[in-house]
Amino acid sequence: MQSLTDSFLMQCRENFFRGITPSGSGAETAKKALVALFRGLTAASQMETFVGFLQEGHYYINLWAAHLLVEHYRPDGPTWKLCMEIIESHAMSTINPKVAQEELECLRNQAQS
Repeated sequence: MQSLTDSFLMQCRENFFRGITPSGSGAETAKKALVALFRGLTAASQMETFVGFLQEGHYYINLWAAHLLVEHYRPDGPTWKLCMEIIESHAMSTINPKVAQEELECLRNQAQS
C-alpha cells in the first residue's frame, strides 16, 4: 500500500509528465487529487512532512506544495514567506517560460485580491 507522501510525490510526477502545473489550464482536476492527499496528510498530523516538500525541486513538487499551503492552509510567517519565494522564483525562471507566465499571472491575481 502506497503512503500518502508517496502518493503525493507520484501525483506531482504524473502531473509533470502530463504538462499539468499548479497555475496552468487543466490543473483543477489534478489539484483536487493533490488537495485530497494534502488533507489526508494534515489529518494524519503530517504537516511537517508536507512542509518538507517545499525543499523538493523535481517535478514541481515544491511549487505544488507552495500553492496548496498558501491556498488551503495559510501557513505561519516563515513558511508563508518560503512558499511565496518558491512561487516567485518559478515566475522569474527562464527554464520554462510557460510556467513562468502562469505563475506571474497567479501572483498578479493574488495581489489584486
